[in-house]
Amino acid sequence: MSNLFAFLFIASFICFIVGLIKPTLFKLTRKKVALFFGGAIIVFLILMGSTTKTEPKEENNIATITSTPEAKTTPESNPEPSKEPEEKYDYEILDRNENKTVENYMVLIKPGDDGKAIALEVQKECKKSCNIDIFDDKEALGLQKQYDDMMKTLNTTPEELQAWKEKNYVFVADHLVGLINFETPEEYNEYPFKDWHYEELKGKN
Repeated sequence: MSNLFAFLFIASFICFIVGLIKPTLFKLTRKKVALFFGGAIIVFLILMGSTTKTEPKEENNIATITSTPEAKTTPESNPEPSKEPEEKYDYEILDRNENKTVENYMVLIKPGDDGKAIALEVQKECKKSCNIDIFDDKEALGLQKQYDDMMKTLNTTPEELQAWKEKNYVFVADHLVGLINFETPEEYNEYPFKDWHYEELKGKN
């Protein structure tokens, strides 16, 4: 409807202008043209205003985003890796002595057991720098302890030490499976007595 009134308004306005310029076209005087078409313009203008409705403003739709809480991990959904049980070693410390700075361990293991692993296990007990000797034969361990005691005795002669070596060195070397020296605690020496002297004495027997 408002479009029709707009059209009539424009047509009346054009006729108003044309009638003022050439009133004979409508067979009217300029005064009557002004009254007729001027009135029509005012009427159509009022009608256009009354039929024009204000369009409602669109409301902004605000989407509410509801954040879902993250799923909590449970022991069932995210299990901790199972810890392997610590391996237990079978060994026996047959002699332990210490001085102000160094501890000394003589350890007996079963033949074929992992001497290095056991030496590292014993090393955990050290409260000072330590020497760790690993034997797989109890007799060899006792003979080595005998030699150490001879070295500590001032009355021991070089001949007695040499006699001990010729009789026992090869046997002890075969059963001293490894050691850790306090000067190099990160190193494990396997069969440390199997040296040139060992080969020399073994060749004589």
